Amino acid sequence: MKKHLVFVYGTLRPPYGNYQHYLKNDSSTHLGRCQTKERLFMFASGIPYVSRDTLFTEEEKEIHTPIEIQGDLFEVNDDVLSALDHLEGHPNFYTRTPLQIIKENGEEVTAEIYYHDVSKINHLHYVSSGSYHDYKGNPQLEIKFEIIS
Repeated sequence: MKKHLVFVYGTLRPPYGNYQHYLKNDSSTHLGRCQTKERLFMFASGIPYVSRDTLFTEEEKEIHTPIEIQGDLFEVNDDVLSALDHLEGHPNFYTRTPLQIIKENGEEVTAEIYYHDVSKINHLHYVSSGSYHDYKGNPQLEIKFEIIS
């Protein structure tokens, strides 16, 4: 069975419920914390959305800048990837696409990430830190790391 690298940044991260249900199993391997190489926008309304798009006006864009998104890297099999696609509504709600990820040791890998077109969602909060843990009021769970060159 083929293995896939998946970058998760929200409810699929430990210790949240979707992690417990979908990724805490023998078919998934947690490879550690990581961050996106590309600077992106994170929004949330209960659940998080990562997007290259922004809802900001030109004036707001001067204040709200994209940031590296904090997350976790998992290696999963075909069955888990299919279950994640179903959870995320791929390709109709979130869209799974490859993206460069930087691991804690500085190694760059390509992993799948679930994006969303935020222009279709109302009442979003901008998450300036790029961390869902911060948004959920659990900043102690987020250990920022420096990339080792």
